Amino acid sequence: MSKFVFTHGAYYLSCEPVQMPDGQFGAMVVITRASNGVLVTSRRFPDPERFERSDHAVGHARQWAIEWIDRFGA
Repeated sequence: MSKFVFTHGAYYLSCEPVQMPDGQFGAMVVITRASNGVLVTSRRFPDPERFERSDHAVGHARQWAIEWIDRFGA
């Protein structure tokens, strides 16, 4: 599967649909923040929710990450 990278402020969101054995897709996102080219933090979040389409999983991962950053990010 392909990874899709988005930005939100100082963060990079690497969103990936993960195909499950039943044919549905899970959403995976890695949230990374760097400062002056140095990695500050990177967190990986799987999501138990399942989707019929891979693009829906990517969209969910992106929206979830944006909400997480807005709530907990610095």
